[in-house]
Amino acid sequence: MSLARTMRRVASAAAVAAVGCGLYYRTGAPSSAFLSLSTKATFATCEPAGNSDPAHEQNLQGWADRWAAKRTGWHQQEPHPLLVKYAKESLLSSKTILVPLCGKTVDLGWLGQQNGVENVVGVDCVEQAAVELAENPGPIVGFQEIPALKTTAFGGWGGAVVRDAAVSIISFIVGDFFMLQPANFNDNKQVEAVWDRAAMVAIDPSMREKYVETIDRCLQPGGRILLVTFEYDQDKVSGPPHSIPEAEVRRLYTEDKWDVKLLSHEPFIMDNPRFTEIKNDVVENAFLIRKKK
Repeated sequence: MSLARTMRRVASAAAVAAVGCGLYYRTGAPSSAFLSLSTKATFATCEPAGNSDPAHEQNLQGWADRWAAKRTGWHQQEPHPLLVKYAKESLLSSKTILVPLCGKTVDLGWLGQQNGVENVVGVDCVEQAAVELAENPGPIVGFQEIPALKTTAFGGWGGAVVRDAAVSIISFIVGDFFMLQPANFNDNKQVEAVWDRAAMVAIDPSMREKYVETIDRCLQPGGRILLVTFEYDQDKVSGPPHSIPEAEVRRLYTEDKWDVKLLSHEPFIMDNPRFTEIKNDVVENAFLIRKKK
């Protein structure tokens, strides 16, 4: 692909790369590929089920306060080692990958660099995460807010990762993950895979069932999840990140709907001052979870 053609594709991708806001694309030869915005913002009709939960709203505000105070110690400068290790067998046969509660993770750009990946969709309730990702986007080019895509429910940011002969769209939905619907994704389709390294461990334990329900409605049958959790004694230290042992993962991802496979169970040094007392007593688990067809 020529440099001029590549730059035209990057410019087009960066201008409209936001998932769910009426973004549609057609694949084909690079010269005929196009992206265009529909006049209909499909996510504008997405509303929370039932009444708003004051405790949940307070929890969302707590994460916004952490970002405002720059207390983002969970952020890593390199792609997560377990993502690099297990992505090939768990995620990389998928064209569209969802990253819940993504923050400003460099994993978004890393996933976009992998062959075959066409769309990476990050979701976070705190817009400051998107702002900071734009300041240091790594391989993502043209990452910016798309003001025309902002509604009362969600905001949209987008950019692209350019590979040798392809472009991956990197989309960032700003809003409450628990409101997410398949209508928020390209052509109203469910995603094919989920990378969860900091979502389930971050949410309040009382929201875990609703979290799995959201994953269920957004992930297509046969889709895969690469999940990372921690195990430790929460009588000594409280989360987040919360302790989620294997038995809890299997309780949430029930056998009638999901196949759960433990990939690894290894000691983990928790580099967090709150965990000093038990820093050598933490285990990190990786799971491959497949939604049954």
